[in-house]
Amino acid sequence: MAFKFDDTASYADNTTAFSLELAAADPILGPVLSARLEELSGGADNDDILDELLAALTTAAGGS
Repeated sequence: MAFKFDDTASYADNTTAFSLELAAADPILGPVLSARLEELSGGADNDDILDELLAALTTAAGGS
C-alpha cells in the first residue's frame, strides 16, 4: 500500500481515498479498517472502535 495524502485535497477527501485503499487491501480487515477510519474521523468513541478492530483481527487470524 503506497497511499499518499494529497496536500491540496481536504481532510475528508483524503480520509475517503485512504479508506477506499484500505478496503481493497484485505478482504477481511480492509473493510473493517476502512469503516472504523470513517467512524473515527466522524468523532466516534475510540474504545468501541478498538473492540471492533480486535474482533476483526481475531477473525482474520482464524480465531472465533
